[in-house]
Amino acid sequence: MRVIKWAVILAFISCTCGCAGMNATDQRILSGGAIGSAAGLGAAAIIGAPLIVGAAAGAAAGVVGGAVIDHEDRHVGAHAIDHAGIAEQPADQDQDRAGAVLGAGEQLAPGA
Repeated sequence: MRVIKWAVILAFISCTCGCAGMNATDQRILSGGAIGSAAGLGAAAIIGAPLIVGAAAGAAAGVVGGAVIDHEDRHVGAHAIDHAGIAEQPADQDQDRAGAVLGAGEQLAPGA
């Protein structure tokens, strides 16, 4: 019983603090691996394959998927923003655009 108590405490701490210092790339790769391993485990359970094989294959696919998504978000997304001219506009133009969208009587909240 004492081992189970410490295992639960360790799992809780890991879940709440484990990703605090990670950058976006690390978070996407880790979450892709976790989601992939859960999906692979579920698929292996349904088809009757060894669970460890399903979890490992799903985790590998999830890690690759997370890395691809991160690459696409960083490179293709930044390229699209540059071509749209969004990154080159000063902050005061953003405020003018927001005021035009909100109307005459409404104001944009500070820091939004």
